[in-house]
Amino acid sequence: MAFFARKSARAALVAAALAAALRLSGCLDAGPLDPAGEAGLDVRVQVFSGDDARKTQATDSLSVRLYDITGDRYTDEPESFPLAARADLVSQSEDAVYRAPLRVDLTEERVFRVATRFSYVGAIGREKVAGERTVTLAPGDRKNLTMVLTEPGAPPADAFGLSVANSEAVSGARDHGLPIVLKNGAAIGGLQFQIRFDGRTIESVEGIEVDPSSRLFTGASADSLIGSHFAQPTDSTLRVVTVDLRGDSLFEPLQSIPPGNDLLFFVRVDLGDQFPVLPDTIRLSLEDVFFSTPSGSSDIAVTDTTNGLLIITE
Repeated sequence: MAFFARKSARAALVAAALAAALRLSGCLDAGPLDPAGEAGLDVRVQVFSGDDARKTQATDSLSVRLYDITGDRYTDEPESFPLAARADLVSQSEDAVYRAPLRVDLTEERVFRVATRFSYVGAIGREKVAGERTVTLAPGDRKNLTMVLTEPGAPPADAFGLSVANSEAVSGARDHGLPIVLKNGAAIGGLQFQIRFDGRTIESVEGIEVDPSSRLFTGASADSLIGSHFAQPTDSTLRVVTVDLRGDSLFEPLQSIPPGNDLLFFVRVDLGDQFPVLPDTIRLSLEDVFFSTPSGSSDIAVTDTTNGLLIITE
């Protein structure tokens, strides 16, 4: 009996040491171990199907995984890195989204990849969609993250569209991302669009973010949309233009945007701090959308555009 007692005590010590090591590495699911260093990430999942971002009728499975990719933030294999947090039972809300609250204990700033895998029963059988986003978390952070999942497969060669997906932010939020979904059945050389909104909503534009998991991402040195140009809001309109797709040299060939249908980038904005004067929901309307051919010699007709909503919370 004494032997087994000593063995159990030794196992308990080993388990405690292992748990401490995992906490120091920032790779253990959050719990009551270190509340002061706990970071929270509330993931908001939308399935963008057809002409609208909507909730599917029958969910087969949905998983949200948070991988610690600090060692290689540009990896395209996040599953090979330590799993920091997970959510499988995701609650459904009335605004057509799924929500996954993730918590992780941290002792320092870390970089994570959020990988969402979604399977559901659609009109023509079982469908599978997936999406990824990269986020940096520090001890004590509380962040919201929008995940937009699009239908799998390449769109038809003559299908071209642009959409503003719904997002949620608190009044006065800094550096909030407006998610932009691009559909292009053939390669394009650039795009131009305007977003019209309530003039009290957006104070300034910080830039355009391309996630390392995006098909527009061009390498570890890139941190924004290639050749992106934007103007600060005037008359309740934000104008974003992408025209220059050359490399560092004027003699390099144009870099076209490959075909696809997915969440392409985020327009980072600062929101006005006028709650509750601001309405709960702000309409974001797309206008003057143009795509260009890879050579930039002519425009391509955009077959559909979809407006979005910015949901303001306390």
